[in-house]
Amino acid sequence: PDDVEMTIAGTVLLLTDAGKRVLHVSLTRGEMGTFGTPETRAREFAAANAILGSEGLLLDFPDTRVVNDPEGRAKIARVIRTYRPAVVFAPYHTNRFGHLDGSANVDHPATGAVVRDGLKMARFRNVLPELPPHEVSHLFYYMVPKDLLPTLVVDVTSVIDRARAAIRAYATQMLIQKRENA
Repeated sequence: PDDVEMTIAGTVLLLTDAGKRVLHVSLTRGEMGTFGTPETRAREFAAANAILGSEGLLLDFPDTRVVNDPEGRAKIARVIRTYRPAVVFAPYHTNRFGHLDGSANVDHPATGAVVRDGLKMARFRNVLPELPPHEVSHLFYYMVPKDLLPTLVVDVTSVIDRARAAIRAYATQMLIQKRENA
């Protein structure tokens, strides 16, 4: 929880303001974080989704241990086949930079990779045969590493205050900055 808000909240707001249905999926419940509990993180996630106008879905991948394995890909494929999105956003799948870079959280690139490969599996008829196959037309990555340039930039000036409000919904995570600035 909180990665979408910290990175593409403005894009989500523009989509929901345009009448698009947005499913905001968090692979983990943030249970290994220094601040907050899974329960408070779930409440913050719900509050942020209310601001964004999105529907929220918390999955059960273990926090700090997201891996791109057959089980993870099947979980992603199940979500894709159930909700049938046209477009998916995910963190970039590779980051070679150090631990002090916030985007280098171990779950971020692993999430990008498992989502990418889960989307491929969602297309195969004999994978999860109880659900019809589904092909997503576009996968967009955010949290692009600093050695790459984005290929798409969205102007979110018109919704920036609401994007900031969605970020502030994660009060337990905002305590970090208050402590550092004290």
